[in-house]
Formats: sequence, C-alpha cells, structure tokens
Amino acid sequence: MNSKILGLQGERLAEEYLSKQGCRLIARNFRMKSGEIDLIAMDHGCLCFIEVKTRNGQKHVPQEAVSLAKQRKLTKLAKLFMVQQFQRLDVNSRFDVIAIDAKEDGSRRIQWLRNAFDAVD
Repeated sequence: MNSKILGLQGERLAEEYLSKQGCRLIARNFRMKSGEIDLIAMDHGCLCFIEVKTRNGQKHVPQEAVSLAKQRKLTKLAKLFMVQQFQRLDVNSRFDVIAIDAKEDGSRRIQWLRNAFDAVD
C-alpha cells in the first residue's frame, strides 16, 4: 500500500478514535502555504493540534517522524489558526501526536500522545 493511502486511512482512523474518546473535531487538514495540520480537535476545553503518523511494520516509531522542523511548522500553523478562529493566541492548547502502527494482518495499534511537544519558535 502506498504511503498516501496509508496516511489517509490513518487520519480517518484517528478521527474515529478521537470521537470515541469524547473529542470534538474542529478541522481536518487545515492548510496554509507553509503546511498542514492533520486534525484539530477540542478535548475537554483544550484545543488540540494533532499530527497523525501511520507506519506499517517499519522499525522506527511513528512519532519519531515529528522532527524539530515539523514542530516549528506546526507551531506556526497553530498560531495562524488561533488568530484566524479566535483573534488571539492565549487559547488553552497543546500539540498531540497520534501514532498508528498498521500490522500486516490488518490490525492497527493506536497510541495517543497528549502534549507530545511544546510550541517551538
């Protein structure tokens, strides 16, 4: 399976998972010139900017793919989203990673890493 299809399936699975956990989806694939945030959701009053990483049997851990450069990009996008939606930056928020390990047998292991990293300038 190619990585684009795997990624889209992972994002859909992450949405379902978050919904079952009581989160309310605010946006999916929020795009600006500088990049994209996979999912934005409310979790008990906290605005969550969520990067979804799906891998299929590779040896490295999916969340390790969220490099410092990616964290900087997500921070910039999150600020733009908060200004656009709330006209302010002091919104209770955090950066999460949902790591999905897609097994060859079709099973999926989902790990939600809340507060996976701090905002990076």
